[in-house]
Amino acid sequence: MKEAQLLQQLRNNGYKITPQRQEIIRVLAEKDGHQSAEEIHKQICSHYPGMGLDTVYRNLGLLRRLNIVNKMNYGGKNRYELNREGDSHPHYLICLECGESQKFDFCPLDCLDWDKMPQKSFKVEKHRFEIFGYCSHCIEAKKLKGERKNGIKEI
Repeated sequence: MKEAQLLQQLRNNGYKITPQRQEIIRVLAEKDGHQSAEEIHKQICSHYPGMGLDTVYRNLGLLRRLNIVNKMNYGGKNRYELNREGDSHPHYLICLECGESQKFDFCPLDCLDWDKMPQKSFKVEKHRFEIFGYCSHCIEAKKLKGERKNGIKEI
C-alpha cells in the first residue's frame, strides 16, 4: 500500500492526519524491514525535534489497531513494519544480536514438500518466514571481541 492509501485509511476511520503520523508512516515506508520505535523516533527527530518517544509509541499502537502496522517481537525487542497487503510477501533474516532485519523475496513455502506434512488438506491463507542468526556486522564484532579477549584470531 502506498503512503497516500495508508493516510486515507486513517481518515476513513475518523482519525486526523497529523504531521507525526505522516512522519511515522513515511519512515516505515522508506525502509524495507522492521524498525524499533527508538529507531523510528531517531529518524523523525531530525524533522520534529520536540516529538517524544511516547508519541511514537502511541501512534504505532493506533496504526497497529487499524492494521496499518505489524508489530513483531524478536528477542524481547518490539519491531514494527508497514502491513503491505497486496505487495509481495517478504521474509526476513533477523540478527539476534542487534535486531537488524534483511528482507528476502524468495519464498521458502514454494519448496515445502506438502506430502510430508501431517495435515494433507490445508489451505494456507498467509504465512511469515523468519530466519534468526547473526548479521555480518555482529559476527565481525564478536570475532574482534574474541580476538582481544583471548589474543587468538578466529578463522
